[in-house]
Amino acid sequence: MFFKKKKETTPASTVKAVYVMAITAEKMPADALMSAVKAAQAMLTQKNPTFAKLFGEQMQPQSKIEVANIKYAGSLMHTPQTMQTTLIGWVKNQYGADVRPDVNKNFFPHGMYDAQKRENFFLFYFDMNT
Repeated sequence: MFFKKKKETTPASTVKAVYVMAITAEKMPADALMSAVKAAQAMLTQKNPTFAKLFGEQMQPQSKIEVANIKYAGSLMHTPQTMQTTLIGWVKNQYGADVRPDVNKNFFPHGMYDAQKRENFFLFYFDMNT
């Protein structure tokens, strides 16, 4: 009798940490900031299956979520490139992580308006265990 050897699989990569840079119309108190981040997360989860998988299946109990908030200073100062550079600098300087954003793979920018119709941007970066 022959038995097939069970195919070995490598575990899927998991999320080591999620870094969220919230660029908002005004600096927000912690509870309001977390509510805004959760709203952005919910919107991204609904519209982006890769984001949903990372924030769902690939999150672990030990995965960290770190959030920073800076005030949006207008489109001349906060271009997409400067926002991304700000996120990279924060994560490298604060946490020593090697940041290599790849849009729709480990980096997800999201813009939305607040109740006063002001622009707010949320940059989600997933640092992965591979």
